[in-house]
Amino acid sequence: EGYNVYTGSSNVTVQLEDRPGAGNLTAGDVFTVKQAGSGEVTISSSSPETTIDGASGSIVLESPFAAVSLVFVDYGRGGPKFRIV
Repeated sequence: EGYNVYTGSSNVTVQLEDRPGAGNLTAGDVFTVKQAGSGEVTISSSSPETTIDGASGSIVLESPFAAVSLVFVDYGRGGPKFRIV
């Protein structure tokens, strides 16, 4: 699974799924996000319980053609866990 985001010159925000049952996420699902223009791409947790590398919040792709891959690890205590690979 995954998605590729083209922003052109506009900024855009992508929210990670916070309910694995609703989105049918399974451990090992990979999401690749690529900045294909000059705007920023913000990848954010959809709730405080959703973490990226152990922290809630967001990461920002600022440079043209920047990319990141996130893998869904599990829905453990507190909420969904994603890791940057």
